[in-house]
Amino acid sequence: MSLTKSLERGIQSATYNAEAEKAMREEKKQASEARQKYRDALFRIRDKKTDMVAKKEASDYFIINVDKLANEGFAWVTANPDADFQTITDKAQGTAEKFQELSKTNVIVLKISVLPSFLRTVASNALLKKQIKEDKKQALDDFATSLETWLKTTPTLTSDAIVSKEQSIDLELKTILQGTGETVPAVKTPQEAAKAEKAVEKKQVQVKKEEEADKATFQLSRLLKETVGIAGKVVGSLFIVMLILVSGMLTANDAIGRDPMYRIFYFIYGGIGFPVMLVYYLYKWFAGSAPHIYKLLPLYTQESNTMLGRFFLYPFTYAEDAAAKDAKIKFMTEAAELVGKTYRPPAEGAEEKLQSVLEGIQSIALNATSAAKKGTNTILKGLQGLDIVK
Repeated sequence: MSLTKSLERGIQSATYNAEAEKAMREEKKQASEARQKYRDALFRIRDKKTDMVAKKEASDYFIINVDKLANEGFAWVTANPDADFQTITDKAQGTAEKFQELSKTNVIVLKISVLPSFLRTVASNALLKKQIKEDKKQALDDFATSLETWLKTTPTLTSDAIVSKEQSIDLELKTILQGTGETVPAVKTPQEAAKAEKAVEKKQVQVKKEEEADKATFQLSRLLKETVGIAGKVVGSLFIVMLILVSGMLTANDAIGRDPMYRIFYFIYGGIGFPVMLVYYLYKWFAGSAPHIYKLLPLYTQESNTMLGRFFLYPFTYAEDAAAKDAKIKFMTEAAELVGKTYRPPAEGAEEKLQSVLEGIQSIALNATSAAKKGTNTILKGLQGLDIVK
């Protein structure tokens, strides 16, 4: 045996304490058992949640937070393999207390979850029995909607925040349910919440049947009310359409100096942006620079030869005046300057003369030989490319 081994055995023999070793083994055993009991408790928590979900007794708040609690517990056990008995026991006790807190808060959330459908049913029933008026029904519906919105945030809230919200809701319910003859369903357990929800569903079916029976009964007041409501919607829709057309008309007429294709584009975007464009042209009207209105969408300067054509094209046919010609000259001049060119407007009467020349050439082209027709067609295309020739 080596000298080192002999020394090690000598030291162990001198310091060995049988009672201390026994106590240490016992403590490790207790810690191991406590750890296993904690794991089992975490599994039971998960199983309890699964059972409650199956019975529809668990809120989203409860489901999410119980999963979080169990996952944190398992993670702690893995990260602390050498934790002593007392530490594990304290951790398990803390988890059990947190689970009890989540269970109590779950009941509160379930109670509030029943309220939106309960309030809407109460509102419909009370209005049907003429216990409340339409504005009161709307207030109940709005309160129900606000509760639904709040319920979506509960998974991220603390237990204290939910308890505080319950208290404020109870105070509001006392006021908002006045005149309906209804009281808030008593919910103190998940089972009672499920029963209350079923009772509300049953009441909903009953109220719906009563509403259908009431609608089947003729009432002059209801007929007048529905007629006024429909008329209001129609008038409102027509008013919006009118605003869109007026805005498009103002925008298209403001672009009278541009080509017809641009006026169509201006009419469309003017109609789409009517709230802004109407304010803009109202400002221009006060400033004395509002556009002259030629037609709804001025596109053509020449009227149709038929009565039917004139009828259908009336909103699009306008008489070009000096202001329209000046607007075109101004636009062409500015466009030419942008590319470093100069625009020379046609002399007075030049357009009519060139139009006559164009018609003469067209007549010649129709009666000429193929060789001559080719030349006249070239001249014709050249004249048609000029801005001053329609």
